[in-house]
Amino acid sequence: MNALPSAALLRAGGSAFVLDCTGLRAPRIIHWGTDLGELSAAELESLAAAARLGRGHSAFDEPLNPSIARDASEGFFGTPLLSGHRNGTHFSPQFRLQEISHTGNTIWIVLVDEQALLDLELAYTLTDQGVLKVSAVLVNNGPSEFTVNDVNLALPLSSKATHLTDFTGNWSREFFPQTRDIEVGVWSREIREGRTGHDFTLSFNAHTAGAGFQTGEVWSISLGWSGNTRHFVERLPDATQWLGAGELLLPGEVILAPGDRYESPILYATYSQ
Repeated sequence: MNALPSAALLRAGGSAFVLDCTGLRAPRIIHWGTDLGELSAAELESLAAAARLGRGHSAFDEPLNPSIARDASEGFFGTPLLSGHRNGTHFSPQFRLQEISHTGNTIWIVLVDEQALLDLELAYTLTDQGVLKVSAVLVNNGPSEFTVNDVNLALPLSSKATHLTDFTGNWSREFFPQTRDIEVGVWSREIREGRTGHDFTLSFNAHTAGAGFQTGEVWSISLGWSGNTRHFVERLPDATQWLGAGELLLPGEVILAPGDRYESPILYATYSQ
């Protein structure tokens, strides 16, 4: 196994993406947004410390700081990265970090659940234009079938993002914008036609109040998939927020036989000032 770094930083196109890789758990995203410049090891450590959540009243003894796996085993009760089961078992995976490879502007991560016998491989690539590409591969290493319900790729969202704009429409009125406040709960847009259509949301955009083409900050995602999709924004009671998407799988659509793998569509994410 390669030596595991304590942090991983991607910078390009005026944006930055930073992972905290300390500990045995899956890494956690501590920044996605404006470029922070070149950071020293001490500065990365300070950023990770600043991004840790405090312990609230009547909360867990240890503060909850969700990893990229976003699973219930770490105390995260929002939308998980993976939803599935093995004949009614192994429905709450507990992934641990096995390997990280950082080459150029790509971070490749391998997570393993030794009890559920699942491998999860995640790739984060930041293009020269500042577009973050996220993808996942789930491998069934168990002796029986594993049913995949959802694989939701999501990124933490800055608290400065208070509004969401997506698109709707019909024939001759495509891509009509609609804006709403981001409040506690989940707002999602689902496409169940098997293809993109008049009501397809071209992009899912979280932004500061009053943001437009020339002002404000915008965090935007779009799933590179022309079939059924689900885009969502989620705000939890602790005021943390997530912006994510995934292929909308129908019941029984993906059942992995032993040794099989599921490859997610690519999530494209951008930040703009």
